[in-house]
Amino acid sequence: MATKFVSLNTFIKNAFNNSDYKNEFGSVAKFIELRGKNALFSEWIESLKGAQLSVANLTEIAKGYIKYHNTSASGIANVVGWLEKHNSNKLPVVYGITTSEFWINKLS
Repeated sequence: MATKFVSLNTFIKNAFNNSDYKNEFGSVAKFIELRGKNALFSEWIESLKGAQLSVANLTEIAKGYIKYHNTSASGIANVVGWLEKHNSNKLPVVYGITTSEFWINKLS
């Protein structure tokens, strides 16, 4: 069965709700603070391994890389290529989706 895309917010809420230490964290905000945004973001990307990604999914991922890893819009093309090659994600058939120009225009 193929991996289903889950948004970052849903992933974090699920991780909080499934945590053995949910009561100790007390809130999702505290969970994020103590677990670390970058760690949760990386776990989210790993959880998407093999998923079919839409342009909307890739845009959410791109915004996360910009926010959590200071990736530039022009660098998102490299992220997309990495997702396809190393995370086994399937990309939508969209002209230019693996180019810097596409992501600069999409995210500006």
